[in-house]
Amino acid sequence: SLPFVIDQQTGLLTTRALIDREKKSSYYFHALAHDNLNREWFCTSSIKILLSDVNDNPPAFTENEYMVNVPEDSKPGIIVGKVHAIDPDLGINRQVRYSFIDSAENTFIIDNKTGIIRLNKPLDRETIDSFNLTVSAFDSGTPLLSSTKLFMVKVQDVNDNAPEFTRTLYEAVLFENATIGSEVTSILATSKDIGINAHITYTITSGNDDNFFSIHPSSGIISLSKPLDYESVK
Repeated sequence: SLPFVIDQQTGLLTTRALIDREKKSSYYFHALAHDNLNREWFCTSSIKILLSDVNDNPPAFTENEYMVNVPEDSKPGIIVGKVHAIDPDLGINRQVRYSFIDSAENTFIIDNKTGIIRLNKPLDRETIDSFNLTVSAFDSGTPLLSSTKLFMVKVQDVNDNAPEFTRTLYEAVLFENATIGSEVTSILATSKDIGINAHITYTITSGNDDNFFSIHPSSGIISLSKPLDYESVK
């Protein structure tokens, strides 16, 4: 049924229900006027109603969730992602602009027209491994309407940290009658990287010319490989 009603006495046409231009932008119908004493005397008129737009719809983002992965060695200026919002209103009421509510202290910047997001500062996964940015999309109407969306950035690790030993000096005491395979000591190094980039392999690089000792490549345990003679090596 039509959302309009006409007064039978005055002919005044009014609305009887809420109307929404975004659902139906125009109406076309006929009105009938007749003589109260002789109903055979009547005339008709066509009525066309065009609804003008008002700014009653905020922009709506086209994605429910935004999540991107960015390598930590990415250069400032690269594009990390893009957001997009649409507004069903017309004219200036549907012109959408974008801004950051939270840009992680200007680590990221957004083009207010296109919604393209770029890296603005160098990243370091070991310092911050993810960012939860808040983007606002707002129209140009009156009153100004807006909506927000979370834009998540996960910083991907690159192999940019050398392993570090937990001690600068390791010392051990070993009796000359120790059996082959005896554990001398163990060393430990750690890496600030993650995954395969944090996998550490141990080797002896100097001071073991006679191969008296061996080191386990994964555990860092140093073991005796040959019999010792205190008198020959003291």
